[in-house]
Amino acid sequence: MRVIATLPVLLAIIATLPAASVPSGWSVYVNPRFAFSICYPPDLHRRGPDSTNGDGRMFVDNAGSELRVWGEYDPWEGGLREAIAQNRKFLADDGTRITYQARGENWFVLSGQKAGKIIYFRSRITRDRYTTFQLTYPKSAASKWRGRIPQLAACFHDTSPTQYDR
Repeated sequence: MRVIATLPVLLAIIATLPAASVPSGWSVYVNPRFAFSICYPPDLHRRGPDSTNGDGRMFVDNAGSELRVWGEYDPWEGGLREAIAQNRKFLADDGTRITYQARGENWFVLSGQKAGKIIYFRSRITRDRYTTFQLTYPKSAASKWRGRIPQLAACFHDTSPTQYDR
């Protein structure tokens, strides 16, 4: 019943996405709970179910690449600076060697390597929530994903009708 009630809203959101931001052949995932969307390429064809609490989803390909997307309410009182520090610590504690970091006014990126895989973590804060995608892929697929990461980032949108960044 819930899906039927939200279907018109989801279709309206998808219809408002700029056509240029969704590459040809890619699909769009919309998360109504945290009001964000992201497009993803067709080779990430194995979709996991929505998480039980509705915060996100995982997409996997046959080569061992996975895209995880999720939202969460702002768990850090220190804002973006604290979020970067906490996520750096989380990734490092999980065995990831951070090799790249960037940030903007309301977003940040952490990237690194772990056990033969490359991890690209992008998060942004909008109002009282963070929305994040993490792409993990084998080093052997680096040339394929290097060109797709900017496309993923370009189609990672806030979908709330009254969007504003803090």
